[in-house]
Amino acid sequence: AGEPDGGSRGGVTKVKATSQPRTAAAKTELGDSTFEVYVPSVVVEGAKPHPAPIVESAAMAAVDAPRIDYEVDLMPGVLEGYVNEDGVYVGISDIQLEAIAMAGAAHEQKLPSGERRGFLIGDGTGVGKAREALGIIMDDFLKRGTGKRRKAVFITKNDGLVKDAVGEWAGVGGDVAEMQPLSSVGSGAPVNYDSGVLTLSYDTLKGEASVQA
Repeated sequence: AGEPDGGSRGGVTKVKATSQPRTAAAKTELGDSTFEVYVPSVVVEGAKPHPAPIVESAAMAAVDAPRIDYEVDLMPGVLEGYVNEDGVYVGISDIQLEAIAMAGAAHEQKLPSGERRGFLIGDGTGVGKAREALGIIMDDFLKRGTGKRRKAVFITKNDGLVKDAVGEWAGVGGDVAEMQPLSSVGSGAPVNYDSGVLTLSYDTLKGEASVQA
């Protein structure tokens, strides 16, 4: 599929994420298998299935995830999926949308301390944690609107993955110009970006710590 029409690019696609319970059989009886095919507990109508098979432990498959009621904001065309002019696939799978929706629902809540509730992604290799994390950021950015401050920090293992994150941001419909590498800022210099996603690696953090020490 091609890119969405220019007229729709400036808009926002809102999709409803609804919880579905595990099957009664899965909750009452564990089979002989160690792993079960993963079925999302949060459903978004029209979401594309994940391109790779994903499994989870049989014990986890027998437990219901927390129920949520949340509306995810996406860039136009992301739900359907398309290849952009740079050859990057732009789209988010059903399993990735589940993580984005559950994180958004968590972030809407406040803890007794007054701090905002967090969300931990524990997915294994092949699910696309970077795209999930950047999808969470995009959902937040779109909810804030274009006239408000939109800032986030994306920290990853090494500089190679920082570069990969640029493509993943494009993969959720983002403008790659919004990805601001901390490596382009001099050591000890202030970060003066008004908006966007500040990207850095743990190697950069360690280097900064050594300089300060």
